[in-house]
Amino acid sequence: MHRGRTICRKKSLPNRRWREKGFTLIEVMLVVTMMGLLTILFAPKWSAAPEKARVSSVTNDFRAVEMAVRHYFVDQGKLPAAVDLQYANLLDKDLAAAAPASLNIWKDPWGTAYLYEPKNLWSAPGVARMVSYGPNRLPGGDDMSVTFAIAEGKLLVTQSGF
Repeated sequence: MHRGRTICRKKSLPNRRWREKGFTLIEVMLVVTMMGLLTILFAPKWSAAPEKARVSSVTNDFRAVEMAVRHYFVDQGKLPAAVDLQYANLLDKDLAAAAPASLNIWKDPWGTAYLYEPKNLWSAPGVARMVSYGPNRLPGGDDMSVTFAIAEGKLLVTQSGF
């Protein structure tokens, strides 16, 4: 038999806690709540990135068309018709290749055809406009456009809707 002190002692609570594995329900709930809050704060920024990329693509397409119109204006002294833009190899190769040749349509990143209006009822002579109907794919609202105008022998270019 043992002499002296007893060997059997109660284990203290802090020592036993370190030997147990896992998290308490409160700890798990706290982490889940924090993850939810972070998602709510940062999700709008992440979801806006594809839309910003599409708008940037439209801007680049408009720049390509602007350069084509400028070159045509320098050579011809007038604004090109839609047929001139498409068939005279004035457009950037990437923009011209974006549409099937049989359809003769340029499409914006949302899948809607760009509208190039060299002459129409709303414009004065020497004014043309190219339009992307934007994310809603309908006229009006969030349209993006570039307008070309000839004034005093110079080509003026304005963009709107960006």
